[in-house]
Amino acid sequence: MKKIIIILLGLGLLGGGGFFGYKYFTEGLTPKDVLAGKKPGGLKEEKAVKPKVISYKYVKIPAINVSVMRRGEVDKIFAVLIVLEVKGAKGETLVNDRMPLLRDAFYSYLHAASALPDLPAIDEAVFIKNHLKRVANQIVGDDRVHDVLIQSTFARKV
Repeated sequence: MKKIIIILLGLGLLGGGGFFGYKYFTEGLTPKDVLAGKKPGGLKEEKAVKPKVISYKYVKIPAINVSVMRRGEVDKIFAVLIVLEVKGAKGETLVNDRMPLLRDAFYSYLHAASALPDLPAIDEAVFIKNHLKRVANQIVGDDRVHDVLIQSTFARKV
């Protein structure tokens, strides 16, 4: 008889502990709250934050031709087609309004990069894309240029 009472008492303790643990972990209530009869509605509900939807526009920059100089002579010529990924229609109009400045800045940077002794493949060089993005955002302003995409390249030995 004593064994049955001990087993029932142990099951009761396990059941009570399981009940308090369930309420504590699933509903954020402490055992004191459960004993006081509080409902889980006292917790603050977090409102779902809607993600901000940004539409991107793509603006093509006319082809930029750069001459690679070695030992005072033109070694090769490469052409680059660049597409800017801009945020929204306002970014597109800003880029189109400042297109001559952008082309000039891109040409200047690519010409300076071509003078490097070990010229990397222009479409594989992440640092060139990052710098072009930085230059574009300085000209356009307001961090409107999201990415610089190099659509195609062409190189020809002279």
